[in-house]
Amino acid sequence: MTAAFKLQVVKMVQEQGLMVVQVCQELKLGETAVRRWLKVQGEQSGQAGIGKPLTLDQGRRYCYPSQAK
Repeated sequence: MTAAFKLQVVKMVQEQGLMVVQVCQELKLGETAVRRWLKVQGEQSGQAGIGKPLTLDQGRRYCYPSQAK
């Protein structure tokens, strides 16, 4: 997973208010990893973002391009 993707997942939780469990189920990610990304981002909160967070649909297409509809 790229740093950009991890940041997008973090933004889905922080800015869109989605639950970690929901994001993990939809994107087939491990909760521990996503919670770690949230913790790291919190520690680096002074860092500039890279744009709008992905929607769940965009995240699915990013993770599983061969299954895109």
